[in-house]
This record gives sequence, structure tokens and C-alpha cells, in this order.
Amino acid sequence: MKISDFFPETYSSFKENEYKFFRDAAGRELTLIDIPGAERLRKRLLHKYLSERRSIRGIIFVIDSSTFGRKSRDVAELLYDVLYESRKCVPSLVTCNKQDSSLAKSSRVIHITLEHEFGLINGTREAALDSTDGDMKKRVLTATGKDFQWNDLMTTKIDFIECCAIKGFNGGEDGGRKTGLSSVRDWIDSL
Repeated sequence: MKISDFFPETYSSFKENEYKFFRDAAGRELTLIDIPGAERLRKRLLHKYLSERRSIRGIIFVIDSSTFGRKSRDVAELLYDVLYESRKCVPSLVTCNKQDSSLAKSSRVIHITLEHEFGLINGTREAALDSTDGDMKKRVLTATGKDFQWNDLMTTKIDFIECCAIKGFNGGEDGGRKTGLSSVRDWIDSL
């Protein structure tokens, strides 16, 4: 995703990509880490970056808004696990990308759908049988069950924005909402 003055060439990868030369509005150097979507790598990388590092200032979770309708459950499971693994009140931004597509879901629709899916995940994980090794710990964000609401995550700030990361897409204002990447940059600068 472009949040600086150039568009890096992107490609599917089997390891994380680190960009160490990003500067926020205050001139502070930040390291951005892109974790690949390959399912077999996610768990290891999530643990590495979310559990072991103490210097995380924020998480940007990018959603393909044009395919969200078909993949909402998978997206919800991954976001749920990211929030669960972070466990340290890290501000998070859910970026609803590809808003240039006619099939793109709005951030409001994604917000409501994820809230509903989180409730189902909470209920399923709460009802899961205890593990056979005697570990009673369940991987739930809250104990609210199917009535989950974003406010239940009182110690975690979560924002939703819409954007389009296409080269040459100038974004700007669209009915009062930013659709370019300036809103992502603004969020990073606010950390």
C-alpha cells in the first residue's frame, strides 16, 4: 500500500516485507511490516510480531472490499486472531481498500458485518471443549458471546476507513469521506 512518495512493486511473498525508511509527520522513523496472506505463515508471523515485539505502535489491517462479501468469515477470523494475539491495547486501523470497484463494500457495511462475525466467533470459541492437555484457556476477545459490539474492546481503539491504493488514483473527498490513502497516512501520523 502506498503511504509514501513512491509505489513499490508488489508481489506475493512467503515472508514478511519490512520497510524501514518511513517517516511520520513528526519526522520519526517507523518500520512498516507487511505480513503475507499465506495462511501457513500467518500464525508464526503473528506470534513473532504481535507477541514478542513491545514496540508496536499500531496495526493496519487491509481488507479487499471488493471480495469481502464472499470472504467475510475468513477475514473476521484473521482480524479476530490479530486482535487476540496483540493483547496489548494496540490501536488498529481496518482499511477497506479497493473502493474504486463497483463491488466494494463500504466501511460501514464491513464494520457491521465484522461485528456480527466476531459475535459468532466469540460464541463458538466460548462453547468449545477444553483441550485434552488440560489447558482451560479459550481464545476469546470478550465474554460477551454472540452479542459482541466493538465497544466491548474497551482497551483497544479500532478505526475503519475507506481507501483505494491504485497508482494514479487521486482519492480526495467522496461525499465527505476520504477515499485516497491520505486517511491512512493521517492515522499513522496520529499514533
